[in-house]
Amino acid sequence: MPPPPNNPHTTQSIMANRNLFPVKRLSPSNAFLSAAEGHLSLCICFRPFVWDGETTETSLNIDLYNVLPSPYPRDLAGLQRTFGDIENGFADEGAPEPECSLDGSLYLGGKHHPVIIRSLSFLPNRNRTALTLMVKGEYLFEFEGLNDYADTPFTLNAPLWSNAV
Repeated sequence: MPPPPNNPHTTQSIMANRNLFPVKRLSPSNAFLSAAEGHLSLCICFRPFVWDGETTETSLNIDLYNVLPSPYPRDLAGLQRTFGDIENGFADEGAPEPECSLDGSLYLGGKHHPVIIRSLSFLPNRNRTALTLMVKGEYLFEFEGLNDYADTPFTLNAPLWSNAV
């Protein structure tokens, strides 16, 4: 798959009169980190919202392959990781598709939309008793099509929970 454009406000999107998705509709409630077979998985749950006249519940799901040192929050406190197209599984035109380290998607409007993850940060809260996960990335709504929305950048913050004890 060729890499997505680095700028969500591409000339193509603007010429096609595509708007950015209203990311404030996707308000995270919690993030869950779990150990799966051979990788870790992040699920960021969003509060219910109205979409196309119906109450919708969805989540951002990210599979992490050799990205984090541990599933334990105590080992992640203060960790910040940034990612490029290669880690997200995108290659230059004509190049073989790389082994991706991240695989993210958001289910909305009856479709799974790919998500590019640009950074993950695990921030200790003020009491240093829990972590807040900050995710920066881009929803690729142009890939599957979502009501003519353009690919849209986002930043999310959510309290992090883990099944690792």
